[in-house]
Amino acid sequence: MNDYCCNDRELINVDLSAYKRLKRIEIGTHCFIFVKELIVDGLKELESVVIGDNSFSKSVFFVPAAYHVEFKDCPRLR
Repeated sequence: MNDYCCNDRELINVDLSAYKRLKRIEIGTHCFIFVKELIVDGLKELESVVIGDNSFSKSVFFVPAAYHVEFKDCPRLR
């Protein structure tokens, strides 16, 4: 994924669980900065996740926030 993507203020929850055949998740830097919840559940083929600097973080704007990240039932994830 490119950098500085998916930064709409309305985008606060991301659930990737529907993408059952994903093998790799790669997110650039400064992406999803307003997202407060990331769910990845039941991705049996998922092997790796790469998240760039300052993604899923409003730290760019110096605004502290509480976040929830959940990886569940992803047996191949290293």
